[in-house]
Amino acid sequence: SGREEIFALLTRFLHAQARTRPLILWLDELQHGEESQALARYLLELDVQAPILILSTVSAESVTSGSETETKLNELLDTVHSEKIHLPPLSWAEQVKLMSDLLGLEPGLATEVATKCGGNPQFAVQIVGNWVEQGMLVPGEHGFELRDGCDASIPSNLFAVWDARLSDLI
Repeated sequence: SGREEIFALLTRFLHAQARTRPLILWLDELQHGEESQALARYLLELDVQAPILILSTVSAESVTSGSETETKLNELLDTVHSEKIHLPPLSWAEQVKLMSDLLGLEPGLATEVATKCGGNPQFAVQIVGNWVEQGMLVPGEHGFELRDGCDASIPSNLFAVWDARLSDLI
């Protein structure tokens, strides 16, 4: 029931999963999860060979220089099997291409979505998912486009998308 016991159990499970195929353990927004940081540290300190990739994402804007969180994350990076990869923001053209390729949108619609999403692919996926649920997209010559006569106003943020979904549910 203690942390070490829980981590040992999780480790056995992850290793069992990795026996059949390589495993990717994605720890998103690691700066917000002390338990996830501790699990990552536990796994990195084990001297066991298993095809497991721990992929952790950290929003640099969320980590204050000199903070305890920064210290803990840097300690993870100091382990032998860690590597830091800096991913700069996508350029405007790359954002539009991502929207077009990822979501299969017609270039003009991809540009509109990219503009509203400000480089946040999750927001774009939520918007397009909402359009799919409502039957608003139809195949076009160069990707999906909006059905004629649809109100395709894009919410101002991801919260507005979820708020609308919650309101529909209620």
